[in-house]
Amino acid sequence: MNNQSERNNLPKWPVALLTVLAFVIMLVSGYAQLADPVLLENLVLEDGVLENLTAILLLLGGGFVFYRFFKNKKDKGIWWKVFHVVFGLTLWFGFAEEISWGQRIIGFDTPVFFQKHNKQYEVGIHNLTYGEFSINRWIFSFGLSIGIGVYYLFFRILNYRVGWIGNLTKQLGVPIPKWNQTLILLASAILILFIDHDRKWEIFECIFVLVFMLTLYESEFD
Repeated sequence: MNNQSERNNLPKWPVALLTVLAFVIMLVSGYAQLADPVLLENLVLEDGVLENLTAILLLLGGGFVFYRFFKNKKDKGIWWKVFHVVFGLTLWFGFAEEISWGQRIIGFDTPVFFQKHNKQYEVGIHNLTYGEFSINRWIFSFGLSIGIGVYYLFFRILNYRVGWIGNLTKQLGVPIPKWNQTLILLASAILILFIDHDRKWEIFECIFVLVFMLTLYESEFD
């Protein structure tokens, strides 16, 4: 199925919904920082509205990737299929991490390994620590932040100006971010700098996932 057919089949209202949600979260977070500390606490609360929204978006995003996979797999090569399977499973991995692999829903006890090495004493990989080494700090914060920056600031340019990157992007079906998405993410990053709370990155995480789902969805319209 070609891109034009995909454009015609997918509704465009999710683009508006995701964009509005991102701006609403930024506005509410800014207001909370300036005038309502209690609201700010509720925004960054463990298992709060933003963390749950992040989890739901990751779950839906993985489902959307597999929707693309089964819809288009007959016309695609092996590397496109491999990329989409890994991509979808990665988003579902993120969903599982957000809900601590169902621990807070089901209520099962934390295994001994995670009691020793998870700084929140729950099931989850991104909060593991080994001595002074924190997976969350070095991989999911520092490393992922660099990846996000490169992807949203430079990937679109590299895709069109560097031949082998463009060919690989097309072969794998990598979603290409748009400049409006980059601007939303930059605005949210600037906002986070002015928010004074230890868990403020929960806000950025939610906005980033919103923007990434927007990138994933809008790539269907390229």
